[in-house]
Amino acid sequence: MALRRREFLKWSGASLAGIGLSPRLLTPSSQSSGILSGSPSLSREQLFDPDFPFPFDDQYFACAERVFNVRATETGWRAGLSLILKPGKTLDLKILAAESKNGLATTKDVMTFYGVSERLETDLFAPDIPRLYYQVLYREGGGAWKALAPKSVKLPAALDKGGEIKVILISDDHTFDDADYPVASEHKAAKLNGDYVNVLLRELRTNPFLKPQTPLESLRNGLCLAHALRYIMANEDPDLIINLGDSTGIGANYKWAGLGLPTAGLTDKEYDEIARVLWLRMRKIYSGLTPYVPLLIAQGNHDGEENWTSARFRAAEWRKTLFPQPDNLTYPEGGHPDSLYFGLSLGSNRSYRGGARFIILHTTAFAGSHYPKTPEDWTLGEAQFRWFERVLKMGERDWVFACFHHVLGGWPAGSNEFEKSYSYGRGPLFTFEDYLGCANPALVEQVRLTDLGRENGLRAFFYGHDHIFHSKLIAGGAGGKDMLGVCCGATKYMGEAGWWKGEYWRRYYGPAEPPASRFWGPPGLTRLTIRKSETLIEYILSGYSPYTNVPQTSGAGTTLSTRRLVNPPPRLVIEQKELAFRATEGRGGPPPQTLRIKNDGGGALHFSLKSDAAWINLWPKRGESWGEWEEITVKALTRRLVEGSYRGKITVESDDPSGPAGEVSVRLTIDPFFNFPPRNFRGWKTDAAGGMSSEVDIHLAWSPNPLNKLVGGYRVWQLDAAGNLTKLGDVDEKTFVYTVKKLIRATSYRFAVAAVDRKGREGELAYTTVA
Repeated sequence: MALRRREFLKWSGASLAGIGLSPRLLTPSSQSSGILSGSPSLSREQLFDPDFPFPFDDQYFACAERVFNVRATETGWRAGLSLILKPGKTLDLKILAAESKNGLATTKDVMTFYGVSERLETDLFAPDIPRLYYQVLYREGGGAWKALAPKSVKLPAALDKGGEIKVILISDDHTFDDADYPVASEHKAAKLNGDYVNVLLRELRTNPFLKPQTPLESLRNGLCLAHALRYIMANEDPDLIINLGDSTGIGANYKWAGLGLPTAGLTDKEYDEIARVLWLRMRKIYSGLTPYVPLLIAQGNHDGEENWTSARFRAAEWRKTLFPQPDNLTYPEGGHPDSLYFGLSLGSNRSYRGGARFIILHTTAFAGSHYPKTPEDWTLGEAQFRWFERVLKMGERDWVFACFHHVLGGWPAGSNEFEKSYSYGRGPLFTFEDYLGCANPALVEQVRLTDLGRENGLRAFFYGHDHIFHSKLIAGGAGGKDMLGVCCGATKYMGEAGWWKGEYWRRYYGPAEPPASRFWGPPGLTRLTIRKSETLIEYILSGYSPYTNVPQTSGAGTTLSTRRLVNPPPRLVIEQKELAFRATEGRGGPPPQTLRIKNDGGGALHFSLKSDAAWINLWPKRGESWGEWEEITVKALTRRLVEGSYRGKITVESDDPSGPAGEVSVRLTIDPFFNFPPRNFRGWKTDAAGGMSSEVDIHLAWSPNPLNKLVGGYRVWQLDAAGNLTKLGDVDEKTFVYTVKKLIRATSYRFAVAAVDRKGREGELAYTTVA
């Protein structure tokens, strides 16, 4: 039975005596001279600590704990925690949480779960602290409680308060390629289930130079990954690890036989079991890291959810079960409901502004029912593309990065250049110019992605697939933000020297031979050190291989390449240079207008506004922009103004260091007041009182026009045959009739009436004819 979230959850305080464990086991004090100083990460301690099973207790658990989906809440932090039990085991579990390692011994923050089998997913909560400590206790059948090593999870610091974010990018571990190396029967299970990587990691704990014994020594990709894991545990304390794909091998069915898996005539049940085994394998081989740092994957063409792979549905189910990732509801960036693509931000402030945004894309899930034949065939699919566009335009970040397994196009060849029947997504081809001579650039989706990135402040595309480290300046983006394309290397053992000799390869990546090398081969990983003002992109050697172009004198931990991205200073942009208003005196103000202001540089632009005219009203009068347009409502207050032309100025002051304050001129024209014509103007004749039979009185009547606001009275006119006006008289504002006496009965007359304001100004005329 799998428990999820807080099902059967019981909160309780727990003393050490009640748990049955000593303080030493909860917070081991054993240290080793091999532990590097300077970081509070407990992953270093576990490397050298003999008191706990490393990297997990494989008598009770199928793999180590995994923290995932760390995100901010209104009061602090929340993180998912996943436990996978060994098949057939049913355990009681306690999960302790505290703000320090020593605090685990006395914490009252304890979650208790009874009768757990298969797996458990729950949530850890923490206040606004830099690191959360937790520990898993377990027992079987009412026996004594045991403890896994205490763990800690780094909670990302805000960049705008001087914080620093560290992200490790790993790609193409290709441990499934170890299928190519035969081993004796007693080692086949370890090769298939990934145990051998943790055996290697245990051997490397205190001596990273130890040469493992055969047959493990021959499983070189797992050995190189173990070296990379050890390097990270001993030397880094990252906030996030992103795996750029080609890790599970579910999409590499040509390797299954070498792993001991069936390959021909497979049933759905067999696909299901293969997907389960290989996702659990990945979870197991990364067990040295998963308890301490969120590890996410941007799936590649060998991970099983390619749209042309028979196992894709089962692969997706087991990924969601064994390796949950963010979905469309986890972070404000959203994503796919089944976590095929998603976004997240690290280092933001409490208003979820600033920091670094990562956009994780899926290159193969929507690209058609077979491997794309040309660069033009590669696509994210309509929904993923529109989501990418929307997230890019969200702005409000110091840094924005996109991660995918390979470019959405590439040169027109297969995994080797002589293969022309399909397009493998190979190469650093990002721009319209890159595709000239390779494809129709107007039809390559990567060109559209790149253009969107340039327009919206994307700083880099990070990708794998080509098993090298290479960085390329794609273009200068908006606001002075350079955009890079970075192939992030591979932890695998062998560099593909045969690829490096190809025509396309040398054209786009350059030569491999030192000292003219323009890229570095494996094994290595990429480290991002992100600060508010800059991001350092470093390629770090993580192991050793003679089959590469890396200098043989370099050791693990050597930085082979450094690229620096600078966050430019804020830059004020005001969309309008002038605003013009027009109104009529006494008839209310004109409609408000919107003044748009944004930061076209880096970081946050803080600004304030003022005007030099009392009739200019601004709201709000201050604001900030992280790259998005901020809208200011501008109103012209005309109630006390008379007809005429007026001029004013809005001054926008900001922390843009490049120049003076911005100015917007404002023009206001107030037309002369006028009243609308009275309504229902009409007239009729009656016999003239006391007059001759040939004379009549003409009575005129009208209704007030409700649109008129400042009526002081009405003025009545008579028109002659030529249309000339003769004033007949004035009445007050409450009188709506007028009588003209002793006119000739047989004659037709034309009249007009106008509303007159309190200043004697006459409005528009209403006309009537009395026959």
